[in-house]
Amino acid sequence: RGPLKAERTPFRSPGLGEDVRIRGNGVVGAALVCDRVVVHTALFRHWRDGTEGPGIRRLSHRSQRFQS
Repeated sequence: RGPLKAERTPFRSPGLGEDVRIRGNGVVGAALVCDRVVVHTALFRHWRDGTEGPGIRRLSHRSQRFQS
């Protein structure tokens, strides 16, 4: 389980490099790749029912958590 076996789909980036969307095998996210080097990656757990992992479902929940 994890991002290494997830489906990766590249798209043209507005700037340099490629925007690679990552989905499957329990994760969803994106990466910026330039000259075959990963510059930035953001991955989140993704459940089979289509929801994200704990703490990511509602923006109001996240903001309350950081205000404490």
